[in-house]
Amino acid sequence: MKVKVNGINLYYSCVGEGQPLLLLHGNGESSSIFKELTEELKPFFKLYLIDSRNHGQSDKTADYSYETMANDVYEFIKKFNLDSVSVLGFSDGAIIGLLLALRQPDLLKNLILLGGNLSPKDFKDDYRNDLIQENEINPHPLYEMMLTQPNIKLTSLKKITSPILFVAGEDDLFKDSLYDKLQQTLPNAHVEIMPNHDHESYIVHSTALFPVLCKYFQLINVEGKKELKFCVN
Repeated sequence: MKVKVNGINLYYSCVGEGQPLLLLHGNGESSSIFKELTEELKPFFKLYLIDSRNHGQSDKTADYSYETMANDVYEFIKKFNLDSVSVLGFSDGAIIGLLLALRQPDLLKNLILLGGNLSPKDFKDDYRNDLIQENEINPHPLYEMMLTQPNIKLTSLKKITSPILFVAGEDDLFKDSLYDKLQQTLPNAHVEIMPNHDHESYIVHSTALFPVLCKYFQLINVEGKKELKFCVN
């Protein structure tokens, strides 16, 4: 299905029952990466799987910006009058989730942020050098976006009131110090490092994340319907 938001057509699919959970994919991907995880989550949430602009089956534009993609999702939430909405965002999707929460701190019920970063400086040096070289050989706006965006100040995250779960692979693309800083700045947030996983292996066409979500969410019954409720100390 497609919906008109922010002047473009966004492709999305919707499955499941319960409170709304948006699934936002990473750079150069589409919402299809969540196919396997969707099967695990759909008994507990009403899932909205969105293809970001310039990805998947959504419209292609000249605007390659995390801020614009976050605005697309904000307009999507308003278009469907979603209430108590949560975000599970991977990589670019995690950045979009942070930007949404910074824009309107009371908008999101929960944030599940997988392999996200605050700045291109968060990349491990080897990967960042490889990305620079690849962009020189095969220039692409998506590479350029990763090399120049986002630019989120660590201290700005203190205004976010939503519960946050940060997840990263043991061999992720970003420096370990990033997650230490996030934990220090947001003491009520939780950081889960996935052993024996890289940036995407626990999420792309995988259900490896589901047991982690069950660790931080409690299965409850709400008016006869199953639901996962964020329940951490």
